[in-house]
Amino acid sequence: MCASGTAVAVAASNPVKSLSKDQVAKIFTAQISDWKDVGGTPGKIRILIREQGASTRSAFEAYFFDGKKPTYATNAVEVTNIDETVKAINSFKESIGMVTMNASTFSNATIAFATIDGIAASRDNLNSGKYQVRRPLYLVYNSDAVKVKPTIRAFIDFAKGPEGQKILAGL
Repeated sequence: MCASGTAVAVAASNPVKSLSKDQVAKIFTAQISDWKDVGGTPGKIRILIREQGASTRSAFEAYFFDGKKPTYATNAVEVTNIDETVKAINSFKESIGMVTMNASTFSNATIAFATIDGIAASRDNLNSGKYQVRRPLYLVYNSDAVKVKPTIRAFIDFAKGPEGQKILAGL
């Protein structure tokens, strides 16, 4: 139906706006612990992770750790939602975290999404599949037309059509 992306977010004031997949993995596992090691201003990196079982974290691990469960840095702080992550990034400018790419995070000027291996975490790149830290979203329904109520069929047709896809792409 569409895709949901997971971005690596930093404070908008952080000069580091571009990282490699390998650098991100090393930051979150404390193999890189200072911003100076990735071209930033010297300072300890504060790591923010989503809670175990969060789809944002699952997508992050699937891409950056090839689906394996990483051993996160011992000083990593677990947060339970996007708002907490954004608040922590704003409170601690040396933070880095994983956030869902959605209307609220795309429009939040206080955070910046890091470019990963030269690919910007943008709506266009997410929707085209160029940005790969993503998970597909499905709409599951009975394919037997006789068993699908007309109102459900109308919704499915709308969601799959140009107007519905435009709305989904803007989330």
